Amino acid sequence: MPPFVRIGTQKVIIVDAQTGDPIAQTPPQTGSQGNAWNGASVGADGNSPSVDKQGYTTVSAFGTVSAATTLTLQVSQNNSSWYDTDSTVNLAGAGDFHLSVVTAARYVRLNSSAAATITATIVAG
Repeated sequence: MPPFVRIGTQKVIIVDAQTGDPIAQTPPQTGSQGNAWNGASVGADGNSPSVDKQGYTTVSAFGTVSAATTLTLQVSQNNSSWYDTDSTVNLAGAGDFHLSVVTAARYVRLNSSAAATITATIVAG
């Protein structure tokens, strides 16, 4: 019998179908509250710190802004050459945001088109 996948709330474990022994597992999601910006005064065209999401494909970014801005999720494979994705959110004023994307790129970050105070979290899983 081939291995099968057991999905828990924190990780995926591939288990030997005959013995039940773990063969491989994914670590829990990566990212923590406010890891992109935490009440930060971000200037126009400001970039958040990057998150290394190696081994994960799904990325979510969420948080709050104090003023009108467009947030764009950017990706990179080498953490130095950055590219805009189609995943953007246009905020007409202060408010909350959430965006999600599936990407094979190793690194992700946010870019803010305008100055604002931003708290943002980037999580990969």
